[in-house]
Amino acid sequence: MAVLWRPKTDMDSTLSLMPSDKSWKSDAMWPKGVDRMTMSTQVPIHGGATYIVVLDGTQSSLTVNNVPAVLGNDAMRAAWMAQRGCVLQAEALLRR
Repeated sequence: MAVLWRPKTDMDSTLSLMPSDKSWKSDAMWPKGVDRMTMSTQVPIHGGATYIVVLDGTQSSLTVNNVPAVLGNDAMRAAWMAQRGCVLQAEALLRR
């Protein structure tokens, strides 16, 4: 199951997610005050694939990595992310 996260904000946001080939699109409202959003199992997210995310009109690309369940805390997850080159994401996780 994929989980997206962002810093908490005091505004609702619109979110769109689609694969890089734009073969499908999922839209959702990301409520204010919520820093994580679990994607529905109806949204086919796969490790190693690249997706386009549009949050409040700002478009970004991301490549999904499956985080091993054995990583039991944020420090372990951040170290794992940094080893894979996801340094900015690791730093953001530790700032939460």
